[in-house]
Amino acid sequence: MTVTVTDAHSNKLIGSDTVTDKMLRGVIEGVNVHLAPITGVNVRYDEKLGKMQYSAVDNYTALLHVANTESVVGMSANEGQLLDISIGRLDSVGLEVTDVYVTSVEEAQKSVTKVDEALVRLSKARSLVGAQVVKLEFSLKSLNTARQNMMSSASRLMDLDVAAESANLARNQILTNSSIAMLAQANQIPQLALQLLNG
Repeated sequence: MTVTVTDAHSNKLIGSDTVTDKMLRGVIEGVNVHLAPITGVNVRYDEKLGKMQYSAVDNYTALLHVANTESVVGMSANEGQLLDISIGRLDSVGLEVTDVYVTSVEEAQKSVTKVDEALVRLSKARSLVGAQVVKLEFSLKSLNTARQNMMSSASRLMDLDVAAESANLARNQILTNSSIAMLAQANQIPQLALQLLNG
């Protein structure tokens, strides 16, 4: 059967493919759709004839809701630095090896091909997970380094603030002491003048 996929919201064509094994692959990114055999009839009431009209199903429309279930994590505090850690279904259904048979030579050959394809998908998933782990470890090391640098910078700023405040305190103490000394001398000048006049 020929399957055409359109976006239900925008009516935009997503893709089309001819399906021979009840499985639509690669039209919707990251999604395989299992198609059950479609049999049946169309039924409608013909008002002119006053009776029901039956016809075989030529075209069949089905609505499929595809939700994005990807798992995305942030790799840093910056915008847009995300890592998709989602992997597909890796059980016998996801790997499409539920119908592996060795009852005949033909079935065994088909089964070997299916198992080979499943192993390729499994290897790709494992390499993807490995690459994601490496990225996360690298990101973790980078974030730890950035954290240490920020703590060191904050410590230096605090040390600078303490040194600046200590210098301001010493300066203010010197100014205060010199002001007190000048006032004391200013208070002694009139007494000295009186002593000279009386003397």
